[in-house]
Amino acid sequence: MKNLFLSLCICLTFLYPFTLYADVSGEMVIVHPTKPRELWITHADNNTKIEHIYTHKSESNFHIIDVVCQKDGDYIAFLGRYGDEAAGEYKHNIYLIDRSQPDEPAINITKDRFALIHRRGFDISKFGDVVFSFSDARERQTKGIYLIQHSELQQEKPFTKLLVADGRAPVWFPDGKRIAYYEGNTISFMTVETFKKNNLDGWGSYPIVSPDGRYVAITHSFFGATFEIALYSISTQNLLSTSDLIHNSIFVDFKWSPDGKHIVYTRYFGGKHYKVSFNPSTRKLGKQIEFLEDEFLDDHVLVYDWTYQGTYPVEPVSRLTTMWGKIKQ
Repeated sequence: MKNLFLSLCICLTFLYPFTLYADVSGEMVIVHPTKPRELWITHADNNTKIEHIYTHKSESNFHIIDVVCQKDGDYIAFLGRYGDEAAGEYKHNIYLIDRSQPDEPAINITKDRFALIHRRGFDISKFGDVVFSFSDARERQTKGIYLIQHSELQQEKPFTKLLVADGRAPVWFPDGKRIAYYEGNTISFMTVETFKKNNLDGWGSYPIVSPDGRYVAITHSFFGATFEIALYSISTQNLLSTSDLIHNSIFVDFKWSPDGKHIVYTRYFGGKHYKVSFNPSTRKLGKQIEFLEDEFLDDHVLVYDWTYQGTYPVEPVSRLTTMWGKIKQ
């Protein structure tokens, strides 16, 4: 009987990770697949529960091309493109809406000052601070990563602060104090307040920090097409695991699931979404599996972000908020 019990325990030990890390779920904001002026809210595991939350009514030929959510907060930031792109006469701006004020229009926080803000190149922190990367030879500003602090959202023309010249694809750590980004093939972490930074002992691009702040996943690419995802420990700098992709892919999106149990990405060609499981016990990545295969609003969603992240023991910091009425003054 004792041997039978021991055998059962061993079997459960092997089976447990596969049942625990099987699904990707949670509330998310999506860009309407055929009406790119609209944002909707739904659930990854239930496409029948869906609600319209915003339609952009100004600017002609307008498309929402990317969206990020303030995790566990009310702000939604989205990247809008409008104008005649075929003629090279188009603009990119970052807009902000407040879910607690559904009848208020979005505010433009970059004010036509940056011609090319990168897709997959902006993020909003738990405090409402926005970072973004920008590059365009037509503009006089220095190329790189800029910060708009939450307090600047009250201003008619929010002040943009250069953090890193030539840096790209900034993302916030869960603590809202640090960012990860890449420059060339170098992955770096920076404390925004002090500008103190350190580099990862490994090459790659497009870093994404896990919801608990312990791991960073990066992409390995060849001529823009990603062939591998690599996972590092932030504290030890050790390479923990890699996952080879079935197809070399140009990514539209690359992020962690809110519970930290999957890394997900979206292929540019075909718009398919894939999840790569992560087992915190072994700290290993699994193989990629397609998900979000069901249609939302009679078509396949391409652009989305989760509205929340899981609860983890990170350093507590009092949350700052700015009243929407003050921002619009």
